[in-house]
Amino acid sequence: MLGSFWSGLLFVALVAGVLLRDPLLFMVSLALLLGAGLSGYWAAHCLDGVTYRRQFSQVKAAFGDEIDLTVEVVNGKPLPLPWLEAEDEVPRDLAPMKGRVLQTHKTLRRLLANSLSLRWYERVRRRYHIRCGARGEFVFGPVTVRSGDVFGFLGRETTFPDLDYVLVYPKIVTLPELGLPPAGPFGDLSVRRWLFHDPLRTAGVREYRAGDPLRQIHWKATAKAQELRVKINEPSTSHRVMVVLNVNTEGPHWWWQGYDPDILELAITAAASVVAWAMERGFPTGLAVNGAGRLIPGPVSIEPGRAPGQLTEMMETLARITPYAVTPMEKLLHEVGGRLPYGCTVVVISAKVESPLKAELLTLRRAGHQVTLLVPADAGEGTDPVGAASFPATAATMPGVRVHYLGGRAAWRRIVGAGGEAS
Repeated sequence: MLGSFWSGLLFVALVAGVLLRDPLLFMVSLALLLGAGLSGYWAAHCLDGVTYRRQFSQVKAAFGDEIDLTVEVVNGKPLPLPWLEAEDEVPRDLAPMKGRVLQTHKTLRRLLANSLSLRWYERVRRRYHIRCGARGEFVFGPVTVRSGDVFGFLGRETTFPDLDYVLVYPKIVTLPELGLPPAGPFGDLSVRRWLFHDPLRTAGVREYRAGDPLRQIHWKATAKAQELRVKINEPSTSHRVMVVLNVNTEGPHWWWQGYDPDILELAITAAASVVAWAMERGFPTGLAVNGAGRLIPGPVSIEPGRAPGQLTEMMETLARITPYAVTPMEKLLHEVGGRLPYGCTVVVISAKVESPLKAELLTLRRAGHQVTLLVPADAGEGTDPVGAASFPATAATMPGVRVHYLGGRAAWRRIVGAGGEAS
C-alpha cells in the first residue's frame, strides 16, 4: 500500500477538493485513493487460496526412463490474479527437457520458472518431460510464488516448503558389458551339488565336540543342560552370493579430496548388475555397502536371500547411497564375513585396494569362500594406494582371489553412452 505520507496527502487533497468545490481535484484524489486501497487489498490477498502441486507419472524409475511432471496451480478465491510467477527448485540432473529452466547459485539445482495469469477459481496445469539420466534420489522443491496487484505496483511472495522425491535406480548392464567373462566370472556357481549348512535354519542341538566353532554354540540349551551344546543346522543346497561395495573412491583422505563421480557410478552399476545377475539365476543374494543416504543412517548389510522384495530393497539401497564412506571397507568386510556360511561367493567392489582390505580378502578366501574383487579402474593406469605396485602386481599378492578391472571413467562413459549423464 501507499505510505502514510502519500495517503495523508491524497486525503488532504480530497478534502480540499470538497471545500474548494473543485470537481477535478476531488475526482483525481478519490480515484487515486480508491486505486491505492484496491492495490493494497489485492497485494495483501493475492496469494490467499493459491496452491502449487507437483504430480509425477512415476516416482521410481529405471536409469534412462522418461517420466512426466505435471505442475498444477490453483487460484481458489474470487479475486483474479493478473500475474503470478512460480520458481520451483528442481535437481540439475532431472531438469525438464523443455520449459523455462533457470540457473541458480546452487550447483546441483535449477529453477523451473512459470509465469501465469489466473481467473477466479481457475486451475492451470503444465506438463514437462524428464529423462532419468542419473542415479539417485532427487528432491523437487521448495517453490517460491509471487503475485501482486493489477497495476504491478505492489507484490507479495511466499514459499511452499512441500518436497517431492523421485528415485532413479542404478543402471543395470550385462556382465560382458562390464568386461567380465560371461562364463564363470565368480567361480563355480552353476552347480548345486555343494552341501552347506544354513545358520538361519536350526534343526536341533547336540553335545559339543572338539573343533566345533564357537559361533555354533547354542547358549540357551547350554544353560539348561549345564554343559556345552551346539546347533545342528539344516543343510542347504542354494549357493549364496554376497556383494560388498566400497563407495570410497579416493583412499583414506576422501573427506577433503572428494570423490570421483564416474568411478563411483561405475562401481554402483557393477554392484547392481551383479546383484540382478545372481537373483535372476535363483541364488540367495545379499548386499553390504559402507555408505549412507536418506533413510540409510549407516553402513548397509542385507543378508543373502531370494524373497520377492529382496531385489527391490537392494536396488533402492544402491539408488539412495551417497559417495561418502561411514566405515572403513575392511571393517565392514570383516563383520560381513563373520556371518557368512561356508562356501559363500563374495564379490567385493572397490576402487581402492589397500593392505587392510587385501588382508580381509585373503582371510575370506582361507575361510572357504570364493572371493572376487572388481576394481572400477583401468588395470594399465591404476596404482595401489600404498604405492608399492600396480594393480596387476597387487592381484598377484592375493592368491586364490579373482581380480577383474572394469575400465574406469572411459568404461562408465561408454556404458551410459554419448547422450548419458553421470551424476
